[in-house]
This record gives sequence, structure tokens and C-alpha cells, in this order.
Amino acid sequence: MRALYVFATRKGGPMTESAFQSEWRRTLERANAMMRDQGRPLIEDLHFHDLRADATDEAVEQGRDPAAFTGDGPSTADRHYRRRETRLMPLDPQRRMIKE
Repeated sequence: MRALYVFATRKGGPMTESAFQSEWRRTLERANAMMRDQGRPLIEDLHFHDLRADATDEAVEQGRDPAAFTGDGPSTADRHYRRRETRLMPLDPQRRMIKE
């Protein structure tokens, strides 16, 4: 059966906000258990909407237009979803671009 919802129950119906929050919390707990096992820092404060911002930043780094990627206007995409600092290429002393 195909679900009509982005987040659906096992029967294909809409997932409630409470159910989604419970699943999100369990997912973070499982992720932190793996991080702990690997000796890596734990995820302190991650919200679902943070994933959209990260995906937008990844798209921009790949040369995609953030407004087209998010489906929002340019100012909204920049204001809400662009979180990484723009990386600039350093110049060498002769003012030539350095290749990475």
C-alpha cells in the first residue's frame, strides 16, 4: 500500500505530531548510543527542521540555487535555511587563486 503522507503510520495513515516526536526521540537515542560506542560526541540538540537547513547548505555547496532547492523565495531561503559560512578561496601573496 502506498502512503499519501510524508510521515505515515504502518497502515498508511497520517502520523500524529506526538507519534512523530516519539519516533524522532527514539531515533536520536539510537544515534547517540552508536556515537557513544564509537567514542564520538553525542548529539545534544537536533530538531527535524535542522535537517532541511543542512540539506540546503549541502545543495548550495554543490552549486544549486537555494531558493529552487527549498521551493521558497530567495530571501526566505537565505534567511531561514542558509546556516554555513560561505567558504572563500584564499589568495597567495601574488594574488593568484590557490587551488584546493
